[in-house]
Amino acid sequence: MVVEALIVGTLLFVGIVIIAVFGCSIAVAADRFRIWRRLRNDSVTPVTDLSDVADGALISIEGTAMADPTPATAPLSGRECAAYEHRIEEDEDGVTHLTREYNDTPFVVSGATGDVRVDPEGARMFTGSGCSKSTGKADHEEVLVRAGKPVVVHGRKRTADDAAYVGSERAHDSRLELFPGQPLAFAAAVTGDSKYYADLYVADESSAPPAGEVLRAGLKALAFAVVSPVLVLWTL
Repeated sequence: MVVEALIVGTLLFVGIVIIAVFGCSIAVAADRFRIWRRLRNDSVTPVTDLSDVADGALISIEGTAMADPTPATAPLSGRECAAYEHRIEEDEDGVTHLTREYNDTPFVVSGATGDVRVDPEGARMFTGSGCSKSTGKADHEEVLVRAGKPVVVHGRKRTADDAAYVGSERAHDSRLELFPGQPLAFAAAVTGDSKYYADLYVADESSAPPAGEVLRAGLKALAFAVVSPVLVLWTL
């Protein structure tokens, strides 16, 4: 009886693990495909209409990037900008570690229908402006959001303190305390490889929306969902 109980318990545990891994992978894949469709459609939402959009919906806003109010200084180039993304890839014992750094202050997307503040933390930026540098085992890449330049922000509609803003569904609400009661576009670090798993993007008009990157992430998650039962059984 004891042996049978152990066998049943082990099989039950394995089944739960397989279902959990499979379910999480499918959820991630579905989320990536939703974002991909949203980026492909690229339908801009006027800032004045944000209150009419369902909470959590994927939206896009566009306008002119402005500093709020003091320009940020990019650490690699030393150039002033509205915002920056500093990507650092370091090789350690054959493993590549990716780190992203952002300015601590928000910037503003100013359009004909209103202004929205954008917290750049966690965002993927595609603006065609910046520089790169290699130092030892580290590769540095800097992407700038230039003040006075047109910009498009893709993200999710969220609501806090009765104010609508755009951001990541995985955002930590504690960061909202930085800007209480203000319309805010918000992103935060998300679970997984931040090179692929993000749900807030900033691009200029000359840069193609990063739909291809999101699609690859969705296919990657879907493939993992298919092979995850085999991987779980192999490790047990």
